[in-house]
Amino acid sequence: MKKYVTAIVAMVCVANALACEVCGCAVGGSTMGILPRFGRHFVGVKYNYTSFTSKHQTLFNGQPPVYSTEYLTIATLWGRYVPHKRVQLFAFAPYTYFARNEEGVSIHTEGIGDITLMANYVLLNTTDSAKRKFKHALQIGGGIKLPFGVTDRRDANGILPQNMQQGTGSFDVPINLLYTLRYKKAGINVEAGYTVNNAGANEYWYGNKFNGALRLFYWQDYRNTSFLPQIGINYEHRERDWYKPDGFLSFTGGDALSATAVADVYFYKMAVGVGVKQPLIYNWGGGSVTEKISFTSSIVYMF
Repeated sequence: MKKYVTAIVAMVCVANALACEVCGCAVGGSTMGILPRFGRHFVGVKYNYTSFTSKHQTLFNGQPPVYSTEYLTIATLWGRYVPHKRVQLFAFAPYTYFARNEEGVSIHTEGIGDITLMANYVLLNTTDSAKRKFKHALQIGGGIKLPFGVTDRRDANGILPQNMQQGTGSFDVPINLLYTLRYKKAGINVEAGYTVNNAGANEYWYGNKFNGALRLFYWQDYRNTSFLPQIGINYEHRERDWYKPDGFLSFTGGDALSATAVADVYFYKMAVGVGVKQPLIYNWGGGSVTEKISFTSSIVYMF
């Protein structure tokens, strides 16, 4: 009976909104982090894994809610090219894997996601000055997210929820600010990013997103190797999604405050890192989504 109810609810969600309003896969945000070797080109891969538990209200009186667990894995090929000491160009190409298990019924999708191109302008950089006790680096920038990922994946019941598609079908505009203050071996890093989303596939409009991060770090050299441990906090806000027939969707959007810990290691032309993000306070989808701990790792080659 539970599987029958689940199947009906899934089909109704698709028919009414082409999206699962309560779905953790759309929650996660991302930040650039502390960028390696300020003026050098690089190419690398970063990996993120996180999971969520969602509660779905059924359409039948007296029936208990249906629960699902979503898993989100993103492997992103990214790079930076520095054509001028004040200009930094970035590119991000993610490969995403979404999986959902709902009352014993599992579905998953995977593929190349939307590609993002960005350009940052360096307003201030005194990191190479030997005369200054306090060293600053400030850059701002923006770009465009291209609708490269697939938006019409289907299963036996029809088109999958919008939040489980690899792409959004929209041209979106991300903007960001990065600031670092360093005194001797210790420092603070502040990052803020905002994405203006536009209407995409299936007349579905993802809510605009904000990500902010504050990190404390300590730089330690040992022979040809440098260590950069970091701790911090991360704040995410997402506005509610909008779908043309229904307007704003009730169980979307929200906020989260998380604690982060990262360890980066630099040696020769390489940089590797691992990190963890633990949610502290969150309210996703009106309380219907429970965010769990997430893990990150990265490797970068500089040239």
